[in-house]
Amino acid sequence: MEFLKTFQRLTAGTAAIAVVCTASYCMADLVSGPQPEETVGAFTVTKAAGNPSDGVEDGKRLCYRCRMGSRPVVMIFARTADQPLAKLVSELEGEIEEHADAKLCSFVNMIGGDSDSLTN
Repeated sequence: MEFLKTFQRLTAGTAAIAVVCTASYCMADLVSGPQPEETVGAFTVTKAAGNPSDGVEDGKRLCYRCRMGSRPVVMIFARTADQPLAKLVSELEGEIEEHADAKLCSFVNMIGGDSDSLTN
């Protein structure tokens, strides 16, 4: 009986180590989004809200990535307009001002199908 308990503990320990090692290996290869110097292909969005002085009317379909050309761009993709997103955008506005000489720009893409639920 003692042998069986020892064997079960050893098996559970080995399985736990295997899971941790596998997760660590997978995470090492995880890279978020395009990396510096990589390009992003064109994609079309519908403007639902945002900067009224950007020259784009609400409801218009366009490619912001195309509109920004070769300028450095920070693109944010979000599903909910919540406080953490507002904080991120606020901090980003400071970075945009700080790097105005490099013509850094940004935009937020709200992911979803209903513009009312994305902007409220």
